Amino acid sequence: MKHTAVGELNARTGLGSAVSALSKLVLSLNILVAVAGAVVFFGDRYWPGFSVPSAFEDYQGGLVGAVSASYIIVLNAAYDRYYEAYARATELTTVGHSIDVGVKVGLVVATIVVQAEPATIVLVTLLLYCLDLVRLWELARSTDSENPIHRPLVKVWIPNCRRHTYRLVLLLVTQVLIATGAIYAIAHWVVPSTDVPTAAEVEHFTELNLIVFDVWFALYLIVRVQTKSIVVRHRIFSQRGLRDLDDAVDKYYERD
Repeated sequence: MKHTAVGELNARTGLGSAVSALSKLVLSLNILVAVAGAVVFFGDRYWPGFSVPSAFEDYQGGLVGAVSASYIIVLNAAYDRYYEAYARATELTTVGHSIDVGVKVGLVVATIVVQAEPATIVLVTLLLYCLDLVRLWELARSTDSENPIHRPLVKVWIPNCRRHTYRLVLLLVTQVLIATGAIYAIAHWVVPSTDVPTAAEVEHFTELNLIVFDVWFALYLIVRVQTKSIVVRHRIFSQRGLRDLDDAVDKYYERD
């Protein structure tokens, strides 16, 4: 059986169709959010007479929303390319398809949650990473180890933080310290001042630090997902590499 036939089989299943539909929903939602966030940010600053909707009164929130949406778009694209590679190379189990649907549903939920509260972006990334671990376990269990697609697939971790989990946990702790105002308290203790900050000043400092943190984190992972950690190191993310794997998988199926 040709690998193209396997791909057609996977695409025809109800769950395979759901993955495709959810992917388009994630992409559409986040493009809309990214554009809206950019319009709010630049319009409020540079467009005389621009009226910011009440839901976007904080223009910096618009910027955070745009960057966060861009991050989810990049993640969605990485999952899509990965799914394209293995869905046409090996017959997926119901469990495998269900996990992929779960990942896409997770991205839809992440879109809503991160826009409502940008500070959840690190936690959302950790949860997606846990889903990815389950997907990798199922793939390693259900795929023939002799299939040429097996080794390239099990080496890819999205958001690709196998060796960097401790960094995510550390970032989550840092974010909690910022959100609770502990960072401000520590700074005030290290550098004593006779001026006692008001509650409004502490809140402003905390919000500003969270904005900087969220934007930095999203941009960092955009670069990490798109370049060194995934696209450059793993050949399934290049057209040439994918074609080479297609040929190898064809030869694998021709043995039967």
